[in-house]
Amino acid sequence: MFYNMSIKARNILLAIVVMVGLGAIHMTAKIFNDTEKELLSLRFNVAQVNEHVLELRKNEKDFFARNDTKYETEFHKNAAELKHHITEILDDGNALGYLNTRV
Repeated sequence: MFYNMSIKARNILLAIVVMVGLGAIHMTAKIFNDTEKELLSLRFNVAQVNEHVLELRKNEKDFFARNDTKYETEFHKNAAELKHHITEILDDGNALGYLNTRV
C-alpha cells in the first residue's frame, strides 16, 4: 500500500501521523495535569482539617487548664471552621468523582 505512494505523499502521511500523536500526548498530559491540580487542592484542604483538629485539641486543653470561657468560644469557632472544611472536601471530592461515600 505504501510502496505505491510517492515520497512526498509518504512524508505528508508521516507528518499527519506525527501531528496526531503529538496532539494525543498533549491532551493526555493536560488531563493528568488537571487531575493533579484537583488532587493538590483536596490535599491542601485535608491539611487544613489536620490543623483545625490540632487547634481544637489546644483549645480543649487550655479550657480545662484555665477554666476560661474564652477558650470555649474559640473551640466552637474552630469546630465550625473544621466542619466547613470537611464539608468542602466531601463536596469537592464528590463533584470530582474521587469520593463516593459520605462520612
